[in-house]
Amino acid sequence: MKFKNPLLVVTDMEQSKKFYKDVLGLRGIMDFGANVTLTGGVCLQTKEKGKRKWSSIITIH
Repeated sequence: MKFKNPLLVVTDMEQSKKFYKDVLGLRGIMDFGANVTLTGGVCLQTKEKGKRKWSSIITIH
């Protein structure tokens, strides 16, 4: 298995985008509101996306 992109679950998308831009210098590549991909392959996802709970869908093999 090869690690490609980290997906970080966030509670405040705007605050998170500002942090990654101001502190780490990452820019947005794709922005779908609840899901944002930044330069470097970092992905942000809002915590309350859909009805599924993140703890029930994150599985490490």
